Amino acid sequence: MEFHDAVYTVTRCATCSRLLVYDDCEDFTEQTALGDLVFPKQAALSRAVPDNVRRVYQEAQRVKQTSPIAFAVLSRRVLEEICRAKGIDRPNLSAALAELAKQGVIPSVLSDASSLIRLIGNAGAHASDLKITVPHVWAIDSFVMATIEYLFLAPARLEQFKQSLSKSGESEG
Repeated sequence: MEFHDAVYTVTRCATCSRLLVYDDCEDFTEQTALGDLVFPKQAALSRAVPDNVRRVYQEAQRVKQTSPIAFAVLSRRVLEEICRAKGIDRPNLSAALAELAKQGVIPSVLSDASSLIRLIGNAGAHASDLKITVPHVWAIDSFVMATIEYLFLAPARLEQFKQSLSKSGESEG
């Protein structure tokens, strides 16, 4: 068994007062003075997800615990970036999402969920009586992640799987 020296820093978030734990080992990847944030664990998206989608999703994750309204608005923005990444250029998000569904890029359940996320994001961005709650945040995040999984992650994993099968078939033949 191999052991590595590490320094853990435990601090409290200045915004939400939640506990944060950083690991400052030699191979940390985040650009923070304290090292990698190891708790709470942040959702990381693979490089199969387009940069703009990944960047906005990660920004939404940073405010998820502290501001349900900001999370809803940023999740709506993730949907805009997904549409752009899929080459859908429409005057508004509603039309872009409708085009994604019309072209069969997303199934109806993700189309319906995306429309609801768009409406909740709109309510968050403007004066509204809708109270965005933690369960709303959980549902929004779940559907945004399902959309990202369907459009970017699953196809990339499938391609990797096909390549691995192809390579193993060559070595056995």
